[in-house]
Amino acid sequence: MQEYPSDCCPDKCYARFPCLAGDHDSPFWQGWGALRVKTFRLIENKYFETAVIAMILISSLALVRIAHGRLRVKRLTSIIVMIVDEANACTAMKCTG
Repeated sequence: MQEYPSDCCPDKCYARFPCLAGDHDSPFWQGWGALRVKTFRLIENKYFETAVIAMILISSLALVRIAHGRLRVKRLTSIIVMIVDEANACTAMKCTG
């Protein structure tokens, strides 16, 4: 696995448009570089894809539960789906409490 992400643009773009390279001493470009590295490491994490797929499946279950409210689902399953739905909504809105 790479330690750092590759450049955003090909070398030809940086030669033609030097402003794309940025100033490595500028706080903006340092922050941009740090953000790119953190995002790259998150996405390259071996559990990231599994977590995304799990969230999609859990969200789908919650939507099925909401869409088919008339279906008789066992009480425990219904409670679990509602808790997971709230957790997904809270995660999506970045709840802290």
